[in-house]
Amino acid sequence: MAQPAPRKSYLILILVVLAAFVVIIAKTSAKHKAGPNPQSQTAQLPAESPVAKIAAAVPADSTTVGAPEPAPPAQPPAADEPEATAKPTPPSEAAPAPKPEPAAGQPSAPSAADPKPPAPPVAEPATPQEPAKKEVQPLPGSKLAECLKSGRPTMVDFGAGWCRPCQMMEPVLVQAATKYEGKANVVYVDTDKYADVARSYRIASIPTQIFFDAKGEKVSQHIGYWPIEDVGRALAAAGVAE
Repeated sequence: MAQPAPRKSYLILILVVLAAFVVIIAKTSAKHKAGPNPQSQTAQLPAESPVAKIAAAVPADSTTVGAPEPAPPAQPPAADEPEATAKPTPPSEAAPAPKPEPAAGQPSAPSAADPKPPAPPVAEPATPQEPAKKEVQPLPGSKLAECLKSGRPTMVDFGAGWCRPCQMMEPVLVQAATKYEGKANVVYVDTDKYADVARSYRIASIPTQIFFDAKGEKVSQHIGYWPIEDVGRALAAAGVAE
């Protein structure tokens, strides 16, 4: 049984369209492989484009944009400018005038610019200075028995290194030992080191000061910090002469 004619016409039309589509695809792929043509791209740029203006001004083998600017012409010097004149030398920079030489046999007058010789320094009379007295440290507790038999008044301070008031008494003991050197004995008894001596005098609080006369007999006792003035009065009561 024969097919109708319209069906054959549709098949032919479809084949023609496919063939045209294949041809278009082949041309497009050929253009992509060959790459863009720079001359054709430059020709397609509009005349107003800055790239088109630069491409038209630059030769094909040039590596710079635009032509170099011409050097400006040298300007002649102005006719109305006066020529350089010699500047006068200021008086301060002028050479000094030569001094007139004195006549033979006449003494030369002293010049005001000549400096006067300095006056010799006046030696001041030397003031005799008293030599600084060396500080004397208090005696240790091991010397207590010996000091009580020395025939001089004795001050004994019982303390310890960890005690804050005892630390405050340390410079006072140094002052007393230095001031009453040769007149009285100043002894420091560390209760941690000489615990037996502290117990023998029934020391319950530190610092404690005990004052003995020249015979070794107890005169007075004080508990706590004592300034050097009070220590001096206690030593005077024990028989120390100022």
